[in-house]
Amino acid sequence: MDAAVSFYNFFRDWMFEGDDITIDDWMKWHVLARDIPESIMHYPSIFRFYESWLMQRSNPNYLFVFYEDLLLNPVQEVKKINSFMGLPDDEERIQTAVRMSSRDFMLEHVEKFEENRVRDILAPKGPDGAAANWSRGSGAKVVPAGKKKPDVSAEHRAQMDAEWKRLVEPVTGFKSYADMLADQRSLTP
Repeated sequence: MDAAVSFYNFFRDWMFEGDDITIDDWMKWHVLARDIPESIMHYPSIFRFYESWLMQRSNPNYLFVFYEDLLLNPVQEVKKINSFMGLPDDEERIQTAVRMSSRDFMLEHVEKFEENRVRDILAPKGPDGAAANWSRGSGAKVVPAGKKKPDVSAEHRAQMDAEWKRLVEPVTGFKSYADMLADQRSLTP
């Protein structure tokens, strides 16, 4: 559910203005309506995404890092990433990476996390070569701590659970995202 809300916040004030599209409309149109992409230029549903990546969980060339774990124990997770990349165990580099990936650092340096430049590159161009008139918003996607997340309706939460059971559970055996996360944590030393 957090991934869907994060995706909504990512596009908010970029692809649409503020509350022009509610979180429930977003869930209906961009999360629950998607399945297998029509082409490689389209993204799949979040459930197909989980399904495809989870098939790689035993592959030593893949490292699974969960946002929840980055929040709970950033030092341990950065050390895991550092080790996976084959880098020397450098405590100063690890502490720098943890500090510079923190919400506080991002809020102090919001201009470094400004996405309008990326959006301007990706914006579809009209026949005259001008970029589409997408929302200009601030472009900064760092949400201050304590800011209320959009509420997803109970109906859409139930639909998300049903889609997980239909698509992810049969392939992976995980009954929920929480089960998947617990399994991954049990594999991590």
